[in-house]
Amino acid sequence: MSAQGGALFFEADCVPGRLLNTLDLELEPRGPDGGHIVRVGRAGMVYRAFHTREESRREIQPLVTPFGHMLTWDGRLDNRRELERVLGACLTEECTQTEVVLASYRKWGAEFLTHLVGDYALCLWDQELSTVYLARDPFGIRPLFYHATGTLAIWASEIGAVVSAVDACAELDDDYIAAYLTGTEDWARTPYKGVFSVPPGSVVMVKNGDIQVRRFWSADPKNEIRYQKDSDYAEHFSELFRESVACRLQVEGPVMAELSGGLDSSSIVCMASHLIKGGDVEASSLETVSYVYDDSRTADESYFIGIVEEHVGKAGHHLWDQRIFDPTPEELPTYIPTPLALFAGTFTQLADTMHEARTRVLLCGGAGDHVLMHDEQTTPQFADLFLQGNLVELVRLLRAWSATGNATYLELMWNGLVWPLLPLKVRAHWTPKGLEAPEWINRQFAAATGFGERLIGRMDCGGFHTPSSQRQYSLILDAISLVCPCYYRERACIEVTYPYLHRPLVEFTLAIPVNQKQRPGETRSVQRRAMQGLLPERIRLRTTKRGPDEALTRALIRQWSRVEELLTDARVCQRGYADAPGFKQALRRVRHGQSDQLQPLGRLLALELWLRTQERFGQRSRLRSFSPSSSQEHSYAKSTSSYRT
Repeated sequence: MSAQGGALFFEADCVPGRLLNTLDLELEPRGPDGGHIVRVGRAGMVYRAFHTREESRREIQPLVTPFGHMLTWDGRLDNRRELERVLGACLTEECTQTEVVLASYRKWGAEFLTHLVGDYALCLWDQELSTVYLARDPFGIRPLFYHATGTLAIWASEIGAVVSAVDACAELDDDYIAAYLTGTEDWARTPYKGVFSVPPGSVVMVKNGDIQVRRFWSADPKNEIRYQKDSDYAEHFSELFRESVACRLQVEGPVMAELSGGLDSSSIVCMASHLIKGGDVEASSLETVSYVYDDSRTADESYFIGIVEEHVGKAGHHLWDQRIFDPTPEELPTYIPTPLALFAGTFTQLADTMHEARTRVLLCGGAGDHVLMHDEQTTPQFADLFLQGNLVELVRLLRAWSATGNATYLELMWNGLVWPLLPLKVRAHWTPKGLEAPEWINRQFAAATGFGERLIGRMDCGGFHTPSSQRQYSLILDAISLVCPCYYRERACIEVTYPYLHRPLVEFTLAIPVNQKQRPGETRSVQRRAMQGLLPERIRLRTTKRGPDEALTRALIRQWSRVEELLTDARVCQRGYADAPGFKQALRRVRHGQSDQLQPLGRLLALELWLRTQERFGQRSRLRSFSPSSSQEHSYAKSTSSYRT
């Protein structure tokens, strides 16, 4: 992932060189392959290169045209050939991706973003229109932040560059903190008031001091795919999945892929290995990296990892769970709180492993659960059938799911039939056990930020009408929240990509019937059928899945003396986010094996480490504590009332 930044002055004739030099200095660690600074009129841009393709070495960014355009592009264009056929004479045989993107803008204007497929973030200045466009792909794989005042706008792919350039981190955004702790991050917010993130699938347009935020991509609820045969769905999925992995293998040298032994990562590894061996992609070889918990039986996946390694004919790199909590996360400068802070040592080791393997690109299986509705206990198809009045099929399906033994008949009816049909306002006030704000969250903070309501999940239905399509859409939103903070980028200078978040693949899974994804006793049905012959059968038919909970608990026990030091003077308690007695008691319960609150407590502990990092790197005097009287409004539109959204 390359780095980019820039500034636009609304009244001055040009951007001061000192400001651009500051951005360049902050971005330099992310762009070790050189860079440039360019000024065109009232706008200036900075680009720092991180090459992963041979073609990118021929690019000169920022790209400037005689027509007053200036563009920086950090991305991978997956539908380049399609665009070239449409653009035709606008391009030459030697054109780069950046030139294709700019030619797309010249043809379609502000609508050009709907035509781009791939992972990207871009910054475009049109001098004739006096407009800057800041945009991210539909899933926010690559970051982009901005800050604006009455006189200037400044942006960068690293939030630290914006903060350093304008000194804008005067106060923490409590709504962001609440969203982070509940795992429902607001895509437009950052931890700092006044510094915003370009939302995924959106473009921020800056013109003469006016800022508009518009979505250019959203799921189409009217798009439906219906085939007569199950095999047609599997074939279509296979084609799109192959295309997705192949696009991400158009890189020079070797590529790295995470391998957990589960269905998601194993599918990626086996497909990537197949494509590379067949000579269908540019990547020269495939390396795998696995996180192995050999002293935690319920978390260790070594057996399944070994099956896949044997299948592709190559042993992978193994990183051990002893790295959890090591080295001290406070020693690493970070600007966004991340649960990965608990694994800082592991990700340092990951970066070192990739460097030694001479690879810069990491394929990650994240979001596969969301895209393919991985749910072993129930299905919203029950609610669909009830609304359709198809009670005979509803009873038959309930019996079939109950026979699998994963849930009782009543549990299936409650979770798959009753709960999806409850109005969202009812869900917000009548939550099942476990969705109320935990006792270790400060009561005033919880009330002021709507903490309990956030635990329900996102309430945007996206125009979808059936309970199953609404559930699928909400899972896609959760997947975006999972990847758009770009947590890996905070910990390692690598390029991370997610094959399951290939736009055509996501649109396909949204359009097919729910029974192609969920069947009694068979999760991810369409994927399992599509991977037949590619995956080892032991992996393809696997129904179990292990998580790292035991390894985290063991790490907590090993590091308990250090945790107790944090608890004696916890910043999350000082700032009014957590209740000190409740926080201590909950951590002690986890230490003794009660892991139901392990993940949310892990987020709180990571927040504690992040707050201490801020103090260490000079933000202490500027971060105010939470107070109910100064709590922000809940909506992004209200928090930026001077902007038109």
